Amino acid sequence: MVLHMGLFGIGPIVSFISSELVSQRHRSLIQSVCLGINFSAVIISTFTILPLFSAIKAYAFLILYVLPCSFSILILFAKLPETKGREIHEIVAQLRGKKHLSKFDRLIIKLKADE
Repeated sequence: MVLHMGLFGIGPIVSFISSELVSQRHRSLIQSVCLGINFSAVIISTFTILPLFSAIKAYAFLILYVLPCSFSILILFAKLPETKGREIHEIVAQLRGKKHLSKFDRLIIKLKADE
């Protein structure tokens, strides 16, 4: 449940990240899965907020919203690379842990820049 709530904390960002970092071929599938998990988290939080509020009062908001959002922001700042002015091949290579691009990847980037 905490994983779902963490994904709920970054709700709108899910559609941007999945469309940027996934190839066109798989984009619709990945976005559907991400948004399905996001909507599931919204439903779970909707049905759990009132019982939690009755039991622990205002701390329910801390548990369901503040903590997951704070955790998600920390993960985003730590793991998400800057994408401004960079090609998708460079970003994916960085996420995979490659420090240097292959000659083929550099050639593709150069060809796209020349277009």
